[in-house]
Order: sequence, then C-alpha cells, then structure tokens
Amino acid sequence: MRTERWDEDGRVAFVLAGLDDRYRAAARGLGFGEERDAFARWFPAGSTEVDRAYDGFTKAIGPMLRQKAGEEPVPWADALRAVIAATDDQGVDWWLVGSEALAVLAVMAPLLSSALVAPVAPVGETPGWFCAWWCRVFVGACVDIAGDTFAWVDQPEPADFGPHAVARLESVVWEGHRLRVPPLGLQRAVNLRRGRQAVVAAIDRTRRTAG
Repeated sequence: MRTERWDEDGRVAFVLAGLDDRYRAAARGLGFGEERDAFARWFPAGSTEVDRAYDGFTKAIGPMLRQKAGEEPVPWADALRAVIAATDDQGVDWWLVGSEALAVLAVMAPLLSSALVAPVAPVGETPGWFCAWWCRVFVGACVDIAGDTFAWVDQPEPADFGPHAVARLESVVWEGHRLRVPPLGLQRAVNLRRGRQAVVAAIDRTRRTAG
C-alpha cells in the first residue's frame, strides 16, 4: 500500500493505492471511496491544515486500517486521555458522543492540530453531512471532531449528536475528569434503531449497576 495526494479543482484527496483486499472494507468504513483503482477521500475547497493533516495521515493510516479491520485493539481510554490533556483548562465547550466522535465547536481542532489525519473541512454545503465543520485526529485511535451540528439530524427521531442531545447532556466522572455525554436513555434508543444490540446490552448493564 502507498499513500497519494490528489489536488484537483480546488479540492484535495487523500488516497490509498495498492490496498490489500483485507483492508478494503476498513477503508470504506473510514470514508474512502473506490476511484481510479484506488481509495480516495475528498475534502472541499477551503479546508485548512491540509499539509499537516496529510503528513499525519501517511504516518497513521496503517494502525487506522488495522484497528478498523479488527486486527488491533482500539485504545479508547488512551485516546480520550489525549483529548482531555489537549483541551484541559482551554475553555472549550465539548462533549462526547458515540464510540469514536466528539461534538465540539471548531475551536477544538487547533488544540489537536499535531494529530490531524484529515484537514479541518467546511462540509456544511456537502450533501449528507450533519455538521458545518469536520476533521479527524489520530491519538492512538481515530477521533472525529464535528462543529455546529444541524437541527435536521433530530428528524424524524432525536439523534444522540444533535440539538436535542445538547439540551439534555449529562455529566459523568471518568478518571477524575467531568465529561458531558448524551443521556443513556437517548443513547439506548439510537443504538436500538441502528441494530447495535451489543451496545444496547452494555447500556442496560450500566443502568442496572447505577440503579
């Protein structure tokens, strides 16, 4: 496998060429589409920190693919510690959602710029995107950072990353740090709709223990 960068029509793509068959599904799971006998992920004009992100991408794509493919464990705790360390005492209004995403204002990206593997992209005009800004960092594990989530994500039912969730955030203490998360009931409902039975079972165990 080799990495490439395509710059065309004001856009930029990070590319995986010569990808082993066993990593094709992992590449798709990371948002890469098949194109020109390779896998590419395009970022719109106006994206920032492209050079820094491409350098990070070339260094981190190996473990990113292996983790997505299930060949290596995902060190979520270490990744969360890295995010907390970068944002501690910075006054950033962020909250944790899902297994691999942070919902934040775009001001969080500069605090983690050294770990970028996808540039800070203005994706709000791109069909299908749920937020105005997005980037990805790799801090031992992939962490997606989204800014300014749109209200339509709560239609027809509330999501765990939209305004409905923001208005109902709860605080939990993890390793002495207070983190904000969507209510467990909302997380359960969303994961039930997505068919993630293992996550639903874990939430039920947590609720029974807490009760």
